[in-house]
Amino acid sequence: VDESQEKYGKTPVELMEEIGLLDHRVLAAHCVHLTAKEIEILAEKKTAIAHNPGSNLKLGSGTAPVARLLEKEALVGLGTDSAASNNNLDMLEEMRLAALLPKGLLENPTVVPAETAFKMATINGADALFLSNETGTLRKGAKADLIMFNLNQPHFYPRHNLLGHLVYSARSSDINLVMVNGNVLMSDGELLTI
Repeated sequence: VDESQEKYGKTPVELMEEIGLLDHRVLAAHCVHLTAKEIEILAEKKTAIAHNPGSNLKLGSGTAPVARLLEKEALVGLGTDSAASNNNLDMLEEMRLAALLPKGLLENPTVVPAETAFKMATINGADALFLSNETGTLRKGAKADLIMFNLNQPHFYPRHNLLGHLVYSARSSDINLVMVNGNVLMSDGELLTI
C-alpha cells in the first residue's frame, strides 16, 4: 500500500480501478488493508475477493474487513492461500475463522453469522472463481460436488442448530464422503482414486 501511494499517489484498488482492470473479472486475494473508498470500489465493481483468514493470521499480514465488505454487498469467498502460507488447507477451519474473527475484532457477536460464513465457503466461493453456473449449490444442472458429514460425534450435540454446528464445530475428520462432479473420491474415510 505504501509503495503504491508513493509511486502512483493512489491505493492499489484505486490504481486498479483507474487503469480499468476492475472492469474485467478479477479475483482479488486477501484485501487486508482496505480503505472505506476501496471497499466501495470493490463492491461497486463486483470484484471477487478471496478471504484467507488462516494464512493472514499465520503470516501476521492483517485481517480483511469482512463485515464491512459484506455490509456493502461485496462478493467474498474463502480460500486457504496454499500450503506455503497455511499448512493445513482446511476449508472448515477457514469457514470457522471467517465467522469468528470479525466477531472478536468488532466485539459484536452478530456480524458474519454462521449462514453467511457457510455461504462464503460455498456459493460465494463458486461465484468468486467464476463458476457459479457449475457448482456452489445443489441444483439441477450443477456439478454434483458435495461432502457428507458423520454427525454422530459429541461435538454435534446438543442439536439445536445444524448449520451452526457445521460452521463452529465440524472438523475435517467428520467428513466421510467426498463427491466431485458426481464421482465419489472418498467414502467412509477411504480415498478411492489414489
